[in-house]
Amino acid sequence: MEGLNPALQLALELRRSIESGESPRVGLKRFAGAAGEFPSFCRRWIERRDRGGAHMELLKELKSPYRRSLMIVLEKSLAGEPVQATLQEMEKELERACLDEIERHLTLLPFRLMVPLLLFLFPAMMLLILSPLLDLLSQGLSQ
Repeated sequence: MEGLNPALQLALELRRSIESGESPRVGLKRFAGAAGEFPSFCRRWIERRDRGGAHMELLKELKSPYRRSLMIVLEKSLAGEPVQATLQEMEKELERACLDEIERHLTLLPFRLMVPLLLFLFPAMMLLILSPLLDLLSQGLSQ
């Protein structure tokens, strides 16, 4: 699952653990064992929750509303509420958000690729256009 959105990766991991009969906590710990910014946040969140600290205060650090809502659903699942339907809906929403983000990047890509092309091609074109004029000018000045 390399290169997958971390929130979507966590949602898939949680759903897989729930569907295989494990607790959501097992799925969360499995996800938190991975490297990355969001898994390390999940590790801190679990540790603070286990110690009885203000673990929901950590959610203010998350910039993504999808990650925040996923952690709220996770808190509900750890409290014993059924969340499988909610997780499935969140997965669909996360997939849609990922596809929208990819589409947004793809629409901007031609314009971003045009900048280096213009930077390197424009001076060469100007030399080709102006070189005959400069040649005539230099011949006129030499006479």
